[in-house]
Amino acid sequence: MKHFSPVFSCLEIGPVSKFEVVDNLIMRQRVFMTHLSPACLNFDKFQRKGVKLIYIMRNPKDQVISWYHFAHQHHFIQNKVEPWDQLCPEDFGKFIDICIEGNQGYFGKQREGYLEHVRYWYEHKDDPNILFVMYEDLQRDFCKEVRKISDFLEVPLSNAQVDQIMKNTSIQSMKKNVPDKATDLAKSMVRKGNVGNWKDHFTTEQSQYCDDKVKRILGNTDIQFTYEL
Repeated sequence: MKHFSPVFSCLEIGPVSKFEVVDNLIMRQRVFMTHLSPACLNFDKFQRKGVKLIYIMRNPKDQVISWYHFAHQHHFIQNKVEPWDQLCPEDFGKFIDICIEGNQGYFGKQREGYLEHVRYWYEHKDDPNILFVMYEDLQRDFCKEVRKISDFLEVPLSNAQVDQIMKNTSIQSMKKNVPDKATDLAKSMVRKGNVGNWKDHFTTEQSQYCDDKVKRILGNTDIQFTYEL
């Protein structure tokens, strides 16, 4: 199956009956994605079954910018379905403020946003079945991080396979492989992928506010975000 529909690959999207379909597929390994927090998943079952999870973290400033461009391709935003302007205003400054405050309701409870999502997952950092990967580390040394992931999954890779993965997952390659008939939302999943784009959008005050919130929410962890390379 060349293209696996997001309805099947994303845990929280689509009817529950999709899992019956997946159970009948002849697949030695299954890969799913999710945006949910641990509290919204049957996490104990995952642990009992030995499910392996990879959590990708990105610095919160670039995450906000990426989220802005993706969110504004959603139909309810484009069609101005209320309360769209309260959740995803077109004004960059307002969007950044709302997002950092956690007033969008996409990542959990009201007044909780991306940083709280990271914190909830990071409480499981010592679990042997979870690997945390920094997006910026993938940009800094892709081969090293892919090796780390392959070791975690116990899937040996040759140097040629690592090189092929690097080629297939480059921004240029992924943009090229987006079908012409894909929706604007699907196309927006691959934009720039660089580190430090936030500097073109954040004010000094917004940047400092974000730094302060990182300290407040994640200050008791060993997480160190990279904001530029």
